[in-house]
Amino acid sequence: MSKKFEKDMLDEQTGISILVSGGDDEEEHYHEFMEIQYIEKGKIKQIINDKEYICKTGDFMFFYEGDKHSYSILEKTKMLNVIFSSELLDEMKLNKYFPMQKKIESKVNLPPNETQWLISLIKIMQKENLTRHEGFQYILNNCLQTIVCILLRHGYSDDKFDDLTKKIIDLIEEDCTISVADIAKQCNFCSNYVSLIFKKNVGMTLKQYAIKKRFMKAYQLIKSTDMSVEQVMGVVNLSNKTHFYRMFKTYFGKTPKQVRKGG
Repeated sequence: MSKKFEKDMLDEQTGISILVSGGDDEEEHYHEFMEIQYIEKGKIKQIINDKEYICKTGDFMFFYEGDKHSYSILEKTKMLNVIFSSELLDEMKLNKYFPMQKKIESKVNLPPNETQWLISLIKIMQKENLTRHEGFQYILNNCLQTIVCILLRHGYSDDKFDDLTKKIIDLIEEDCTISVADIAKQCNFCSNYVSLIFKKNVGMTLKQYAIKKRFMKAYQLIKSTDMSVEQVMGVVNLSNKTHFYRMFKTYFGKTPKQVRKGG
């Protein structure tokens, strides 16, 4: 029988709690509230409503009330979990913009810039929840509404992708250094065709998407490891150091040194 997490885990004053997890495997459970999960570092295998997901640093997950899920740790992991009442979701009145009667996939694919935006919002929520200065409830609610809206926007957008586009995204998620030729080979289509379909559905070229994912991985490695910039560049298969520094600053608004220092 699945373990149940009840609403008494939610903060009585706000209906929102922010938890840190990831030290141990978690057996199958469900809860009486919503949950947004951010993988701050590490790698886990999650089983959500009988579907398997491999989740790693930088990934966002979205759980509905009653979703059954469990996870096992594959690499040392730290997760931030924002849990909130389903009543708060109803109060957001997002049915004006999204088909809320339909659930999105638990794992939500985000562009690198929006991933960083959501991470910063969760950090703000953490700080406000701890300090509880005047008006903290207002800030918590507004940050939560923005995070939920962005996740739903991309979650429902993913539903529009055909099977080929989803497979391409999954392949790049597994290995951001994979070549267009290897993607085409695994999809059993020619390179020109997979590039055309991807551009049509995603709005950017396959190469642009893969490069963004490489820089996202580079950002996480610089932030969470002691690897040198040269080592990180090797992992993400980027060789031009001048180009790397310029594009890193373009994507994230900071240099690798600033990211490592937490600036």
